[in-house]
Amino acid sequence: MGKPNTGRRLSAGERSVQLMDVALELFIDKGYDGTSMESVARAAGVTKPVIYTYFRSKEELYTDVLKRQQDLFTRARQDEVGDGFFTTDPEMTVRRVFEALFRGAAEEPGLHRFLYGEYRGAPRSFAEQQEAWRITHLERMATFFESFFVQLEADDRKAAGHAVAISMSSVGRYGIRMVMENPGRHDPDRLAEILAITVVRGIPGLQLIEGGGSTLGPASALAQETQGATSMASERA
Repeated sequence: MGKPNTGRRLSAGERSVQLMDVALELFIDKGYDGTSMESVARAAGVTKPVIYTYFRSKEELYTDVLKRQQDLFTRARQDEVGDGFFTTDPEMTVRRVFEALFRGAAEEPGLHRFLYGEYRGAPRSFAEQQEAWRITHLERMATFFESFFVQLEADDRKAAGHAVAISMSSVGRYGIRMVMENPGRHDPDRLAEILAITVVRGIPGLQLIEGGGSTLGPASALAQETQGATSMASERA
């Protein structure tokens, strides 16, 4: 866990990274309430005063770790999606974003629970930090979707772009939860395809999907699977 203590004195930067690495593993494994500064110190091979030299409280440590992982997560997903993140095809763009998200959730469910705040006892400041992170991504996607509504007046175009982006955000979080709560049941890429169609084409698009060869089953089952996602999107909108 973290960087082992080799006897070499770490620089301030190296020590800070080590402490955050150790804390991340503990937060994922034990949650916020189950992790103490003492347990972080013990796992890192240092004393508690050393930790307080870098982080004034457990809440500050938690939020700093969260911010670092959010930044790393965002860069990793963008790299996975590639230079063609924004395509001229809105459905393909949504699908590629979902593929990256759902693959990540399948590979590292603990990290995604940490990033999406599914641990009880997380500090109050987390909610604000998480909301700011979500809004940053939502605004980026809203601007992208506005480009498909050039026939509308500016205010209507902005409203339409945000409506699609909010739907995508809600459906995406629903998909991440499906992957994490049902390991091995859903193929991330197939789920990304289904939910991208849900966001962009809605019920008519889902009715055109053929069943068979999918862990999600025929179209009627797909509609049931995605009903919760569309309901969440409507509530947020």
